[in-house]
Amino acid sequence: MTVAPLEGKYLEQAVELYRLSTSMAPYSMITCHPENALAALTAADAQFWIFMDQNTVIGLGGFERIRPIDQVAEPVICVSPSRQGSGTGWKIGQFLFERIKTLNLRRVQSIVCEDSPTRTFLVKLGFKLEGTLTAMRLREGKPIDGMIFGWVKE
Repeated sequence: MTVAPLEGKYLEQAVELYRLSTSMAPYSMITCHPENALAALTAADAQFWIFMDQNTVIGLGGFERIRPIDQVAEPVICVSPSRQGSGTGWKIGQFLFERIKTLNLRRVQSIVCEDSPTRTFLVKLGFKLEGTLTAMRLREGKPIDGMIFGWVKE
């Protein structure tokens, strides 16, 4: 697996992977369209890397909503459906933790749906459950809680 900053050559693959991975995210209503996914990946307050295997993007990792003044950001880890369960997400997570130092972040936070498998993954990465957003969104007319996870530099 090789890692490279997100660039034009692989942008189309990255946009599709990002769109597939945001279906459970709280902001999915915003990022489900290709042009909005592209805007999120190339925003001034974002930094992304692609993870490749033989010139095919198998993962995407980075930070959105980076706020340098507060030293806070939100992580994004997207893994190709064919690579899920292979440890690729874990490797991307470890890579991002190294970038926390480079970006001088003191806090990384994420909000996920209560039934998302991402919850377990965040805990394994060292995030702590900080709270619940009651009825954060509706899914098929039923309220779903959001779980706030945070990692703070000690």
